[in-house]
Amino acid sequence: WDISPWVSGYILGVEWENTLVTYTNLCAQQLPQFDGTYFRTEDASNFEIFLAQIGEETVQYETVKYGTQRPIAFSNWATTDPFEYPYSIAQYFKKSAIVDIEHIRCTNEFTPGQFVSYHVYPYYPDYYSYFPIHEENTYLQYLKALNEHHSMPVVISEFGASSGRGMASYDAFGRNQGGISETQQGEALVSLYRDIVAAGSSGAIVFTWQDEWFKRTWNTMAGTDLLTTPYWSDYQTNEQYFGLLSFDPGNMESTCYVDADRRDWSSEDLIIDSNGIRLSVKYDEKFIYFLVEKDGFSLESDCLFLPIDTTPTRGSIYANDPEIEMSDAADFIIVIDGEDNSRVLVHERYDIITALFSDRITAQTIFFQEFPSTDSEKFLPIRLLLQRSSFFRKETLASNPIDGIPISFLEFDIHDPLHYQIEETYETGKLTYGNANPSSEDFNSLADFCAGDGFVEIKIPWGLLNFSDPSQMKIHDDYYEHYGVEYLRIRSMKVGAGDGSQPIQMAVVELNPLGKKPAYHERLKESYYILQSEWNIESTRETDQ
Repeated sequence: WDISPWVSGYILGVEWENTLVTYTNLCAQQLPQFDGTYFRTEDASNFEIFLAQIGEETVQYETVKYGTQRPIAFSNWATTDPFEYPYSIAQYFKKSAIVDIEHIRCTNEFTPGQFVSYHVYPYYPDYYSYFPIHEENTYLQYLKALNEHHSMPVVISEFGASSGRGMASYDAFGRNQGGISETQQGEALVSLYRDIVAAGSSGAIVFTWQDEWFKRTWNTMAGTDLLTTPYWSDYQTNEQYFGLLSFDPGNMESTCYVDADRRDWSSEDLIIDSNGIRLSVKYDEKFIYFLVEKDGFSLESDCLFLPIDTTPTRGSIYANDPEIEMSDAADFIIVIDGEDNSRVLVHERYDIITALFSDRITAQTIFFQEFPSTDSEKFLPIRLLLQRSSFFRKETLASNPIDGIPISFLEFDIHDPLHYQIEETYETGKLTYGNANPSSEDFNSLADFCAGDGFVEIKIPWGLLNFSDPSQMKIHDDYYEHYGVEYLRIRSMKVGAGDGSQPIQMAVVELNPLGKKPAYHERLKESYYILQSEWNIESTRETDQ
């Protein structure tokens, strides 16, 4: 296919791992500087010389074969930016490598010239947050530094924010890596774009046009079967939701929209009708949906509990907080307690963050301690790790790590044995109230539940319930028997609903594997229209859809 009319230039490479660059520079003696027909180097490292050679080959091929040339840049990002940082910050971020494109220059034989390409996000690696600067907006400050450093035009070839439910890092201005709605995503993109322009950059490219179900994220990938991620939509994995175009489950529309409208539900979805409570359940490639109906139910005054039993070997029929009893041993409890205090709780034996990351968040490894009991009555908030850390004096961690006194980055050497790094977490099991129907004027893409007259609708992403692969209905097995995550296939789970005044009866929900041909349909996100307005592009929603 001839795509030449649409090719503006080339950006060669990927986001280089700093370890790869460092190894390339140190594994052999310094190479002689490169002096080619189209590119030459000066004071370049081995890795920069390698880039110049690749640029030379690219230009030569296009020039000889097609008789044309286009501008070229070499991919770069903050991890291998051209700056040197204070020692403690460089150690913390493992900033071991520099790639400086100023060391690569084109000759007069290459007429289009070079530009500089960077992928820059506001939350990682957030170097500037750790030492005094002149502006609160660290993203803008960093962009200005890049433009001031380079003599060539600077293009920010990746910038973006994720509308995924799960979050991996946050920005002081709310331009987070996940955990923001589609509307907030659009507002973040506009804010980032304006910063890129204000810094004097010569161009910007949004990452990305469409969501990507196949992607993984560092803080959820330990619990996910990475070979089957394209077959379902993992709302807990933020990396899948950077797009302006969403792939929603269902061929034409989703199985259910949580919007306080019961018309999505039928008698076939009903699993419990007892003691004045009716519970219906169904699912698709992204969520498990629940409808709880109770005469006289009011979200302001009533509390509901939905225990869920997925695993055959652990869980409890009692919970001590909240105090409820269940007919079967539950692994999770959905607590509906008003708009601002609803959440999903996990049995402490089934809490993945404790099992896998306790040493990173409490300075104590759980496998060196007494394991949680298989029938413990303790249920915990569900948390995710963040790409953020605090540092503590070790003597304050002896009794309770939460009582540790944080110390400033500038106060210490990161390798000093008297200090310890504690990684931050946030409660991802906290539920958001709102209307989750994209066709509604008050649509909130992050809404987890919505109440109507005498009923409440809930949607829970598969990953929040420790499903590693719903395409095959695989969940996490016991962490403490396997010393990590192993998978267990199930064909059913049990779910119940009640107000806690009496033991909650649970019923079986059959689970059929979703398979390798997921149903989906395209939908332009709210962020698309916000960015469209910023760029003054005339169009209509009907035409776009």
